[in-house]
Amino acid sequence: MLCHAVSELLYDWIWEVDAEFRFTSISDTGTESLDSTHADFIGQSAMEVMLHGEPERITSFMTGIVAARQSFLNLEHRKRCKDGSIKVFLSSGMPKFGPDGSFLGYIGVTRDSTAEKRADEVLVHPEELFRSLKTSNRQLRASEQQLQVLNTSLLVRQKLQHVLSKVSLALMNPDSEDIDETVERVLDMLGVFAGADRCYIFFFSDDGCSMSCTHEWCAEGIDEQKLLLQDISVDIVPWWMEHHRNMEPVFIRSLSDLPPEAVNEKAILEPQGIRSLLALPMADRQQLKGFLGLDWVRNEVSAICEEHIPLLQLGGDLLFHALHRELANQTIKDRETKYRLMFENMQDVYLEINIADSTILEISPSIQEYGYTRKELLGRPVALLYSDLMQIKRLYKALAQQDTLQDYELEMHKKDGSLSTVSLAMALQRDQEGKPCKIICTARDISARKQYERYMEENVRLKNDFISNVSHELRTPLFSILGFSNHLVKHNDRLDNATRYEFASIIKEESLRLSNLIEDLLTISRIDSGKTNYNTEDFDPREVISASLKIMQKQADDKRIRLEHNYPKERRFVRFDRGSLQQVLTNLLSNALKFTASDGHVQVRLENAEDVIRIDVEDTGIGIQESEIEKIFEKFYRGNQLRTTIPGTGLGLAIIKELLFAQGGAISVKSEPGCGSTFTLELPASQH
Repeated sequence: MLCHAVSELLYDWIWEVDAEFRFTSISDTGTESLDSTHADFIGQSAMEVMLHGEPERITSFMTGIVAARQSFLNLEHRKRCKDGSIKVFLSSGMPKFGPDGSFLGYIGVTRDSTAEKRADEVLVHPEELFRSLKTSNRQLRASEQQLQVLNTSLLVRQKLQHVLSKVSLALMNPDSEDIDETVERVLDMLGVFAGADRCYIFFFSDDGCSMSCTHEWCAEGIDEQKLLLQDISVDIVPWWMEHHRNMEPVFIRSLSDLPPEAVNEKAILEPQGIRSLLALPMADRQQLKGFLGLDWVRNEVSAICEEHIPLLQLGGDLLFHALHRELANQTIKDRETKYRLMFENMQDVYLEINIADSTILEISPSIQEYGYTRKELLGRPVALLYSDLMQIKRLYKALAQQDTLQDYELEMHKKDGSLSTVSLAMALQRDQEGKPCKIICTARDISARKQYERYMEENVRLKNDFISNVSHELRTPLFSILGFSNHLVKHNDRLDNATRYEFASIIKEESLRLSNLIEDLLTISRIDSGKTNYNTEDFDPREVISASLKIMQKQADDKRIRLEHNYPKERRFVRFDRGSLQQVLTNLLSNALKFTASDGHVQVRLENAEDVIRIDVEDTGIGIQESEIEKIFEKFYRGNQLRTTIPGTGLGLAIIKELLFAQGGAISVKSEPGCGSTFTLELPASQH
């Protein structure tokens, strides 16, 4: 821009050539002198254009000058124009060198001296010749001065280019330096070159509504402002933002140069003492992301002009892309860390399987839950985990048809040989030709879920059995009570006292049976709801044992079963709820009598231990299968051989266990099929 302005003021024409002596620029005066266009010069050899048709002497001389990279002054040469006329020119030039001493080419001026040459040929008076020479000399000195100005501008450009080279190197090779420190070092370079007092970077928020200063360099003696310049609304600088949204720089040489529409900007900059400002937009794919700014506080800008803005814009672009690259790298690192932690800590097993040879390409560390290490399975056949090859083939076939599968259940082998049921979620990966190449899947251990499902199915079955049994257990005594009471009402006048007594006794027994069943149902309901209240007290367990035996005596007599007890000499008390112990013993004695054949016996033994008191209820009944001992304390459970032969609800032992555990007691059982059972209660002993 400066070169163009200078050339417009000269009669001479200015030109630049590169190291190969090809034209890179030429002023309009030159093209007009030769009746040509810029296209006739740019990229063309200056030797060919300017010396074409000259004697070999001049061509040889000029070639030597260029080879030696020497300056030349007032070289006279001729050129035939397009109209056939011949013009005489005087050219002067000086070589250009880069900061590292590399040869860049020539810059020079050429004057059309045709008129002077013709005047020399017709001059007859020496005075006219002298005046002509003085005029030419003044013009030459003016041209030399303009060349000096141009050279100074060129040196500034070269210095800026050198700074940008250092900026580029710093940003491309940060030497393991923190990116923020590198950016601040670059801001230092740009600020010092421009003679600015502050150099900074602003980034816009994701919604573009606010901006914050992220990096700042300040010259010595200038206060930092970065912390004060956070979350600033972009609406406070509308004129500025309009330029940036159009990807245009904002260059304010002096606040007095601001247009009337920049009243907001002036009101903001003046209180800060800012005299000059340059802001260069930073964008990503034409989307405005922020800007690079330079402030002059102590003096107005003098070291740079509009000509330098494109190069400074390049510096801003380098900074933005370095920060953008660092942000992208950090995002990638964060994602890698996140996915690595997910991979390393996921509970499901992640698998990649090579379809060609069914080997494991990748597997997550969670496989250790199955006894394996990741290392020992990588590259090994997947058959190590799934030995049913036919099942694997069916799986591959189904996956090939659908590309994805969900909740596909398989049995997976653990290293110890046991099996776990797993649910697979799978996806088929294809190569560029569309052929299946890899299976991506996750395996979730659902063994516990399957066990729970079986447990729930068993519970449903037990509950259904319970409802059926309870219905039967309720109907039986009710029918007896209704039947005998109805008979008493209808035939009371014909019944003797003995028959009435017998009927009344049956009604009483069936009512007691019904009451016990209802009490069991209410007790299990209270236990399940957590609303059971216990009246804990110290008492002699013999009293409750004797009362329970008395209640069950008639049932024992009806089956000809001996009902016995055995007490120790020493009398000790238990600390328990009296009613709970009564219910526990009644249930145990009822079960013992129910499962003991006629002519058998049931015995209750009381034993004093150090901290507990034991009560054994022993019978000579049918016994319990070993596989069922752990299950008999579950609600609604009834042994397989009992479901159709002996009535019951399956609640008694579950109630006994809950009543004991809730008050610090315990129950255990020893049994052998065909040889009877012994249930042992342990009750907390009283400390008094």
